[in-house]
Amino acid sequence: MYENTGVRAHLMAADLIDAGIEVHEIYRRIYEGVPYGKLALLARGLANVERYDDGRLTITDLSAGDFSESDAEESYSEGVVDHLRAVQGTRSPRSYAIG
Repeated sequence: MYENTGVRAHLMAADLIDAGIEVHEIYRRIYEGVPYGKLALLARGLANVERYDDGRLTITDLSAGDFSESDAEESYSEGVVDHLRAVQGTRSPRSYAIG
């Protein structure tokens, strides 16, 4: 998925599949077993989205209150930025310069 994923990672994945790991089970555990607190925190982050510089910069904020009111652990914020980066017109951090 990411541009820094190279041949070695794919070879390791192939070795794991050959060894009999359950690919779908791993996917399900990672992406389909979302705690409600993570969903509630994501909803708060998406509700706070703001865009600047003709849509090239997309930001949000999550407060300590958002975490406590969502009953969310700190790690639940992982992935929020992926939603922001996916917004059409948003520039990647490498190609966006402030100033």
